[in-house]
Parts: sequence; structure tokens; C-alpha cells
Amino acid sequence: MNVVSHSTDRDLREQLKQHGDEGNTAQGLYVVGADGKLYGWINNHDVGEVRKFLDRGIAEFRTEPRQSVQVSQSEINEKFSMAPLPTTSVVRIYTRIRPVPAGSDVLNNGVGRDHLWILQREIEQISDRSHDDGRPFSLPSPLVARLVRYHLIDNVRGEPDMWRGDEIAKSNFSARYIGSNAAGKTYEFRGEFAQRKKDNKRGSQGNIYGRIEIANDRSKITSFRAYAQMEAWGASRFTPGAPSGKFPMVIAMIETHDDVSKVVPPQAMYEWPDYYLNPEAN
Repeated sequence: MNVVSHSTDRDLREQLKQHGDEGNTAQGLYVVGADGKLYGWINNHDVGEVRKFLDRGIAEFRTEPRQSVQVSQSEINEKFSMAPLPTTSVVRIYTRIRPVPAGSDVLNNGVGRDHLWILQREIEQISDRSHDDGRPFSLPSPLVARLVRYHLIDNVRGEPDMWRGDEIAKSNFSARYIGSNAAGKTYEFRGEFAQRKKDNKRGSQGNIYGRIEIANDRSKITSFRAYAQMEAWGASRFTPGAPSGKFPMVIAMIETHDDVSKVVPPQAMYEWPDYYLNPEAN
């Protein structure tokens, strides 16, 4: 925010005059040097305009002398750099509206992205509850609640309002052991879910199917693949422009181990870290 407050960009200064949740405030795309120098700002979703903005900002960055800076460990550990524990498995999530209804706002053509954290105790519970004969068993309820409240959600056009516990209308999930190999044991799971506001102006319902492979030492999920289909309606405060009526959505989930997954936490962790890790607490 220090960079933002010292900006002389006229459009950004005008946007900052808007207050709180009623305006865009500091929202936008920035080109900033490691020393805090601002090389450009834009709040535009047009692909062509964004590309031109990046070209201008990078060109200016290259012509200006840069200062060498040291980033302290405390700065690395700040809220927006929070990292999962080494024992946490991370799953990357992609959300799309497909097909996009004709005449819908162009933002509905985007892709929602997020990360799901699965805790080691939940991995151990899956292993402990399974039956060698393939009989169904219940997935850990915190993991199910985390999926239904924070990840089976319309985040295509921006940051969604996460579902409250009392807004979950259906959450029926089960899993079963289906086999093993040298790497670990594999389980499949299925679920039906539904969420809606009390006035029913926003909601969704659908089903999910997936497979989880857990390492033999139960330390990590080595493979996670899931696919959900849902029908949604309405919009959150910061996801305006939803298609009218009910519209189809698909969600894909896959395990990830890359560097991005270690520094970009789940969206819900930014504001509700305690509830994200313990979603049944409220």
C-alpha cells in the first residue's frame, strides 16, 4: 500500500477516492520493482490492453536503474506469503463455466484458480477408515467441509463469498479402497453437494468424483485427481456479471508440488485461516 499511496497515476488516484467495499480501491495490475518503484498500473481486463501495459511497464523498468534490496525473513513470512506445513498436501483447482451461456459478460470466459490444502491427519484418517474389501467409508468431515464451503464454488469472475456452515444444504461424500501398488494405496471418492443463500438468490448443486493415492508411509498424497460438475446461480459481492438464471460449471483438481503452490495459499486462508483449517468450527 505504500507504493499505491505514493503513486501519481491520475486514474489510480481517482479510483482510490472510492471507499471500502463500495469501490475498487487499489485493485488492478501493477509493475513494481523490488525496491518499491512503481512502473505502471492498470485496472482493465482486456487482453490486448493488459499486454500493452506490461510491455510499457517492462520497457520503463529496463531503462531505469534498480536498487539491490534485501528481503527479510519476516517479510517473506507475511500474510500473503504464508506457506503450508511440509506435511500438508496441496491440490490445484481450476473452475470454468462450460458452456458459457450466449450473451454473458466476457468475464465468464475466464478460469478460476485456487489451492486446496489437505492436512496430514486427514490423510491418516482416510487410511485408518478404509476397508481392504472395498466397502465404503466416510471421508474426514473437515476435508469434506473444506471442499464444499471453500472450493466447490463459483470463483470465475473474482473473489467469491465463501459458504457459511448453515448454507450447506447437502454434503454426502463416501470413499472406498480400490487397490495398491509400489507407490501407495488408491481410493476413489464420490460426493453430492448443494449450497444456497437463505433467499436462494445465490446457490449451486452438483456432484464430484475423484481418486486419491496415498504414499505407503501415509506422509503425503502422491496423486489427487477429481472432477466436479455443478449448476450455479447468482453472484457474490465481488463476482458480478454472472449469467442470468442457472448456468453449468465444471471444476478440475490435480495434485501439485511446484514452487507456486508453496507460496500461494487457498483464497479462504487470507481472511479465515482458522476456519479454513477447521471448517466445522463455525
